[in-house]
Amino acid sequence: MDEGFRPSIDPEELVPSADVTPLSRTVVTRPHRRHRLLTLPSGWLLVLCLFLPSLKFCSNGEAFPMVLFPFVWPPYLVGAFVALAGTSNPDAFRTHGIGLFMLIRVSAVGLAGSMVLEMLDGQLGPEGLVAVGFGVAAFAITWRRPTEVAVAGVSALAAAGSFAFTLALSYARFAVWGAYVAAIAAGGLVLGTLWWLAEALWARRVARIAQSGCTTWR
Repeated sequence: MDEGFRPSIDPEELVPSADVTPLSRTVVTRPHRRHRLLTLPSGWLLVLCLFLPSLKFCSNGEAFPMVLFPFVWPPYLVGAFVALAGTSNPDAFRTHGIGLFMLIRVSAVGLAGSMVLEMLDGQLGPEGLVAVGFGVAAFAITWRRPTEVAVAGVSALAAAGSFAFTLALSYARFAVWGAYVAAIAAGGLVLGTLWWLAEALWARRVARIAQSGCTTWR
């Protein structure tokens, strides 16, 4: 072999096939969302609790399911929207996220409107302004683009509201077993949505690092 011979390919330019794949192609598409192990069963169980006997009007009376009272449906329907959004593919979860946003907006308007009417009628004092403030805040936080982080964050807040309602109902004097199951399901939904939010925030950070071309963590 001639001493002046040089190989046509520099060995240092050889890159393993695993490194050829762009980082964004491996981190942005996330096939496994482990939060589904909690958000899916908790969400649908919460919806099912609408039809379970939850409350009596007297100690010897019959227990009624909350489905008979439409004005208390939103805390339970949150479970369906969260379960659908959390288990959808990235292209479809935005649709269910918008549905969740609309449910919160309608509930917020209904809450604020009813509080204002009660105050005008003299049935409620200035403390009603706190409820109105919560309604306005709930309406405002849903006025955003339904990215996964936004949907997960709003889902966590909605689940917390459902948990507060079902927990208060379970402490009612004539509450029965359906109210307790609903509180447990809503509590599980809170944990699941917080898990989802953490996963979504992590995925967004990794995607930004991939887009910037940086491979080191800071």
